[in-house]
Amino acid sequence: MRYDDKTDERSGFSSDSLKCNRSAGQVIRNGEIRSASLVRTRRKGIDRLREFIRSASHIEDLAIVYSTTPDDAQALADYVCSLFPNVVPRIARLGAALGVYGGPGALIAVLREAK
Repeated sequence: MRYDDKTDERSGFSSDSLKCNRSAGQVIRNGEIRSASLVRTRRKGIDRLREFIRSASHIEDLAIVYSTTPDDAQALADYVCSLFPNVVPRIARLGAALGVYGGPGALIAVLREAK
């Protein structure tokens, strides 16, 4: 999910499910969730998350959330540290309530940019 400019918070979302390998970016505007992008492979989804993070100008805070792939989360955190040495990404595992929606392989990046 990506929050609009009003809250100045943004995130990317990548999901790899058992039924189909698709990754999606979502935007929340005026309380409505809308698709921002769609890719067909996990690799392209992770590349989309990297692009999303790279596009941020001044990251104040960043978290990476995963469902079943801690190695992918750590690799994304290492990528963040290489781009933004002053940012210490938090890594967390999705709980059962949200994990149901993300599915196996979900990888989420959430960031807040400084104003």
